Amino acid sequence: MLGGCSNSKTQEKYTIGFSQFSSSENWKEAVVQSMHIETGFHNNIILNISDSKADVDKQISDIENFIKDNVDVIIVSPIAPKPLKSIIKKAVRNKIPVIVLDREISIYDSFIGVNNYEVGVNAAKYLLSVKRELKVVEIIGWAGTTPTKHISLGFRKIIKESESIELVGSIQDSYDGSGILENLEELLNKSEQIDYVFAHSDDLALKAYEVFKSSKHKHVKFIGV
Repeated sequence: MLGGCSNSKTQEKYTIGFSQFSSSENWKEAVVQSMHIETGFHNNIILNISDSKADVDKQISDIENFIKDNVDVIIVSPIAPKPLKSIIKKAVRNKIPVIVLDREISIYDSFIGVNNYEVGVNAAKYLLSVKRELKVVEIIGWAGTTPTKHISLGFRKIIKESESIELVGSIQDSYDGSGILENLEELLNKSEQIDYVFAHSDDLALKAYEVFKSSKHKHVKFIGV
């Protein structure tokens, strides 16, 4: 999209604006680090990174600033698709290529992400491989995002076809991170048996583990993504 680099002294300069929805997790920090490393090999590329800190309004403002600066490419790791549609449309109208990571938005030039449906399917197949009756809790990611939808669809499809696995409850994470703590404790108090927790990310699995540590359920196993 940026074109090949050459050894010419008159190389054209390109500016990339990367809007990261948060750098609070190790893998997100690794994404930023790898981008810095890669752009370090190209003297004609300038990388500007903004961290939205899981604030949708800030992410919209950050992208607006990239548009005002007339960057050559915008890369977006969106917090949530719907609130960002309007500002992404504005970037496209301004003929700025937009690359979307992980969470799909209906308008973009390129999308980079994994097959989250298969992620859910594989997690459920692992539970089937245990070959005994299991009671499972699902910790779901943020509402309205494509990874959340697709992971859950794949996971639940396999679970519904199984006679040995029972989904005893699900907990929806919230944007401020309070959803797990408040709702999971209530579910634990009502449930007599929980064997596994399937969480849509390692961070969610860790949050769930912290809640389980102080509960009566001491031998639960965790699956993260």
